[in-house]
Amino acid sequence: MVASSLTPLPINTGGNLPHDQVVGPDSLMATVLEKLGNQSVIIGAERRMGKTSLLRKLEAEANDEAFVICYRSVENTSSPTEFVEAIIEMVGRRLSPRHKIVAPDDAIILAKRLLLGKTVATDTIDAVAARMAEAVEGVPFYIHHLAAGVVEQFGRTASVPTSADVDALLEKAVLDPADPWQLAHYVTRLKDYFEQDHEVVAIILDLIAQSENPIGFDDLTKQLHAKKAKTPSDDDVRALLDLLERDHYLVKAGAGRVRFRLDIIRKAWRAKRYLDR
Repeated sequence: MVASSLTPLPINTGGNLPHDQVVGPDSLMATVLEKLGNQSVIIGAERRMGKTSLLRKLEAEANDEAFVICYRSVENTSSPTEFVEAIIEMVGRRLSPRHKIVAPDDAIILAKRLLLGKTVATDTIDAVAARMAEAVEGVPFYIHHLAAGVVEQFGRTASVPTSADVDALLEKAVLDPADPWQLAHYVTRLKDYFEQDHEVVAIILDLIAQSENPIGFDDLTKQLHAKKAKTPSDDDVRALLDLLERDHYLVKAGAGRVRFRLDIIRKAWRAKRYLDR
């Protein structure tokens, strides 16, 4: 290749390279993306060999419908939990609504495809898949878990699963002390994330979880005062509700009311906090 066909690049002996000035890793990028379709990837090398440049180039150029790529250094994080929380926050900002929860038809198709070919009787697959998608409000992670439960219970048997069986599997997962769906995380993470406010946040979530309908602010604060002798100001409660909404626990339901964003999390909260009596 003659020099006249090349684009000049500035010399950089130590700073971060812009992604369009990183030369050569295209084939490695392709290999990494191919591997990420099925497994995690560790890129190891001594310092100054271009690991960070490769990751930043991936972040800048390889985001598409298949991957949402974020670069995060662990240098300023003090624990694995803090790192995971940071990653979740970064990815959450990048995801479009279609990535976060599967639009309803796609969720049903996902459920069907997970059951097909798994030695489960398909007589009721349409109804079962529709109930799976509805029961967990289109969240792929929980659809996969429900599918695993259906296959485990009905695979290689003459029994035909029903929508009621889906509800029973959901109830079993919520109550299972082994917590295969990792639902207890929504309870245990409060101490790390809300620190000194974790106790009042837990009570706020208790009250919202116990309400069968979205709860209004005045009703919530009234019940909070009855539950806790020393309560935060109304402005502090508003600030905590905003944090809980940004943290995907809650969602506004109109007319100053709030509810749990996902009913499965509400059910899990009630079970893990022993609120069902």
